[in-house]
Amino acid sequence: MSVMYMKAKKGKRSATKLPRATRTFRPGKPANHTALDLQNLYIEKLLSIDGPPVYFACNHATRDVDFNFEFVSCYKMHKGVTPVDASFHAGCSCFTEKCDLNICTCPSQEEGSDQRIVPYKVGDNGAVVLREDFMERKSMIYECSMLCSCSSTCMNRVVERGRKVRLEIFETRNRGFGLRSKNSIQAGQYIDCYLGELLTKSEADNREKAISNKASYLFSLDFLVDDEEVYVVDGRKFGSVTRFMNHSCNPNCKMFPVSHKHADQRIFGLAFFALTNIPAGTELTFDYHPNWNPIKDGKDIDPDAVKCLCEERNCRGQLWPSQRKTLQED
Repeated sequence: MSVMYMKAKKGKRSATKLPRATRTFRPGKPANHTALDLQNLYIEKLLSIDGPPVYFACNHATRDVDFNFEFVSCYKMHKGVTPVDASFHAGCSCFTEKCDLNICTCPSQEEGSDQRIVPYKVGDNGAVVLREDFMERKSMIYECSMLCSCSSTCMNRVVERGRKVRLEIFETRNRGFGLRSKNSIQAGQYIDCYLGELLTKSEADNREKAISNKASYLFSLDFLVDDEEVYVVDGRKFGSVTRFMNHSCNPNCKMFPVSHKHADQRIFGLAFFALTNIPAGTELTFDYHPNWNPIKDGKDIDPDAVKCLCEERNCRGQLWPSQRKTLQED
């Protein structure tokens, strides 16, 4: 059956008036649940870290956090990295609960002497800390390990026992994120290790080129081997909470190489220790370029260099003597 529709009347569009609102509509701001959700997500990541709690006090900068970063408890070996075979490693034979570090075979010897280089002493409140004279050295810390006959309470197992201080990621005034402790830290006390992917030098060079002007998280394990054979730690995608430690030209912490598998000269740990007594809540910093030589590296600030913002009286004005912390030869 067909249906007949009445023909619509024509109207002049110019004569058609639409009613106007008596007040301007302003959409309300939605509740900011996203930032809170991101903060809770990151706190969950921090809960996975071994040891005392790691806190997150960056409510207004949550969106700047790299959520693709993964916290790890040891190095992640990349292709091409070959550890020394386990059969080459050995431990001490002290057969006591706690080693006498003056005769234990783990600490290194003074050159041309039978005397051992003892790294640790007992500090305040029974804490084992680095000796003052050792902190002035450029020496590897050789600790006892699971291969040794001593017990886990041996004073030469400081780094092996792990972090003992509570840490907090916070937002600095002018340098992005930073790291501080909720505990007072005494001079020589162990804080934590720097971790990440362990790379060959060639892979590290390729990554350095690819990241362009972004921050570098590369540290060379060049303490005992020459530049061509060195492995490199990359803390960009994987690592520990120490990746948030900022540079200072007047630092309160220092990075020391530490070995537990003494036969391997290419793979060892990078451990942070306090250089001075650090009150709770003070930012933890270290020198990104501790071997800075004004004669070799120059006193003038490179206009293309990464600017230093530590604001210390002895500030060098730049983090490195060139634009990037390069791993390649000049």
